[in-house]
Amino acid sequence: MLELSKSGRLYGAFPSKPNPNDHGFPAHLVRRAGEFPKFAVVGGKIGTRRDQRDKGMCTGEGSTNMGRRLYSVFKGVEVTFAPEFTYALERIREGTFDEGDVGALVSTSLEVPDPAMDDANCVGWCPNDVPGYVPYDITSKPSAAQFEAAKKYPGGAHHNIGNNIANIKSCVLSNYTGVIGIAVYESFEDDAAAASGLIPYPNLEVEQQLGGHEMHSLIAFSDEVQCPNSPHPGAVLTENSWGPEWGCGAPNFSPDLTVGKGLCWLSYDYLMNFNLTSDVRMGHLGRPW
Repeated sequence: MLELSKSGRLYGAFPSKPNPNDHGFPAHLVRRAGEFPKFAVVGGKIGTRRDQRDKGMCTGEGSTNMGRRLYSVFKGVEVTFAPEFTYALERIREGTFDEGDVGALVSTSLEVPDPAMDDANCVGWCPNDVPGYVPYDITSKPSAAQFEAAKKYPGGAHHNIGNNIANIKSCVLSNYTGVIGIAVYESFEDDAAAASGLIPYPNLEVEQQLGGHEMHSLIAFSDEVQCPNSPHPGAVLTENSWGPEWGCGAPNFSPDLTVGKGLCWLSYDYLMNFNLTSDVRMGHLGRPW
């Protein structure tokens, strides 16, 4: 079982396993370094700012927040998906459901919404208004009604774009987002980070690792944002699942992105460090590119 941190959080994301069949970064999205502006942001509103509380279902939260945006931007459909459903299917697929709140792999969170995986538990994202939905219930297996509802909202392929800032910038400029899996250290839970949304680059010599965390990310980038203790300026905007009072709001160069807080900036240095960031995966609807 996962263990609560001092602030009452569970970190339930585990690095994806190496997979030779991973889809790499789509060649048609690649841009030359000289084409990148100093900052950019995707279109559309982001997320609902739900707080996962003391549950370790960050993988379900990250996946469904990404799915909500994909359907909003590319289908014109406003729908909020149930992270509990996705998290349940992840653990069923990994064979750990009966073990309780044990977390899941980052890659599995993007596999279970994709029917192309050809698995009975890979159907789509389930809306949270299906009768019988109980928020924060992670012990009940999904109902037949939820499975049927999820088939109406299939996900798609995901691409492992790596710890590469140029790939991340190309993704943002193409108006796609994705999820990241990071190692969380004690400074992530600092009051200063909660107030500013600027995630410190951890001091690995003195800080304890708390676990792994998945978040919806690749929402914006800025070459000028400076995160505490990071060796260089530059950061990527990310949506956390710790509620609307935590973190920061939309960047000032895109006031229409969202309302409320719940976002944070992770430095390029953080994302380029393989020991701190295990997964950077871009999602879209439909077959792989």
